[in-house]
Amino acid sequence: MSSSKASSLEPLTPTPGSPVPSLPGGTPSSPPMPPLDPLYPSPNDTDDDGPPHVPTPLWVSLLSCCAARNAISPEHLADVPSDNNPRPLRSQMGDNAEYWVTGSDHAFQFRFPAILDTKGQYSRCGEYFSLPETGLDLGAIKKAKVQFELRPLSESTCFPPQAIKTSNCALETLFALQAEVEEVRNKLLSERTKAPNVIPFWRTYKAEDRYVLVVHSEALFKDLPNTRNDSGPRLSRADIGKNSVMLSPSKVKSSSKSAASASGASTSATSKNSITQLPDPQGRYAGVIAQLGLGSAKVNPPDVRDGMGALIHPRNYPDALPDGAVVDVEVFLKLWNIRGSGDMASRDPHGSRIYQVMLKSMKILPDYTLDPDMVLGKGKRKATDDLSIDQSPAKKASSSATGSFGDPFAMEDVEA
Repeated sequence: MSSSKASSLEPLTPTPGSPVPSLPGGTPSSPPMPPLDPLYPSPNDTDDDGPPHVPTPLWVSLLSCCAARNAISPEHLADVPSDNNPRPLRSQMGDNAEYWVTGSDHAFQFRFPAILDTKGQYSRCGEYFSLPETGLDLGAIKKAKVQFELRPLSESTCFPPQAIKTSNCALETLFALQAEVEEVRNKLLSERTKAPNVIPFWRTYKAEDRYVLVVHSEALFKDLPNTRNDSGPRLSRADIGKNSVMLSPSKVKSSSKSAASASGASTSATSKNSITQLPDPQGRYAGVIAQLGLGSAKVNPPDVRDGMGALIHPRNYPDALPDGAVVDVEVFLKLWNIRGSGDMASRDPHGSRIYQVMLKSMKILPDYTLDPDMVLGKGKRKATDDLSIDQSPAKKASSSATGSFGDPFAMEDVEA
């Protein structure tokens, strides 16, 4: 294993006395670290069976996450019926995907702590996010999103035991929910019908014998050109008689693209969310903006916050998302059913089921907005002692089969 890969497996430990990364303009994303490192206590600072004598900001933040009303646990999952799940929520979500739904007919959401791997194989939070390396077109722009690679907390004196259990409970929940769907739906297939290809909630590092989660944002760009056929050119009465040549579909399309580019150029200088404001070291955005007239397109920032609660814009991800940071993440779950083409030469001739963990919000810890006295005064949520901490592929394969087991989400601080 390379040194760079090995370093990404350990929790992020700031250099004592060093400031955290700053956003453009010099605004720090969280307060500077004190000279002594209180963020991750050493074993000498803890009792054998208890927390540090002086709880660190990270310790307090993790306790707060585990005590949240929607922190994942068997009790929280009990509100999700096994019957009729997942199912479409077209009126709430506006798509044809299926969602896991609670007994009150809302999308099932849950919260857990994890470690962010920005340099992982499945991470897509760099300058070009999930865009393909070649063949950039409007379709690719519309599908672009951010992918965050997360791994569960491992046993460490840095983390409260209940935080480790909650983190691993999230992974076990995904194992169980996916297994339920596969068992029920595969039974409905005829003997001649093969099961569709499955893309699971998780990904596997076989050489390192571990699982990670891929958490997806919603579509990253908005205000994109409408590619649907219009009924005709959009002219006002004042435009009548001003064209010296006969109009054609190609001329109308070219004129509309030029108008969109001009409109985008006039607003890009003042709009922080313009696609033109994204870092573009390879000039890829510039090329597609000019070619497709995307000057008015805007970025739709996911709800990702720093330790002070400030929104981190996607243009700042390369600098403001530290590799190995501990995060508090809230998600919901989605399933896409893709019909097979029947063409045996295609990638998925029998169709596919694509399981997705979708981001609702994420915060880099420690959370400096918390009041430690309030968090510690509330006591501890009952620990789920029957949860298995080690969920590596090898341990999962050897465990018994009976192991443990709404509206669109609004966000503040986002410029239109």
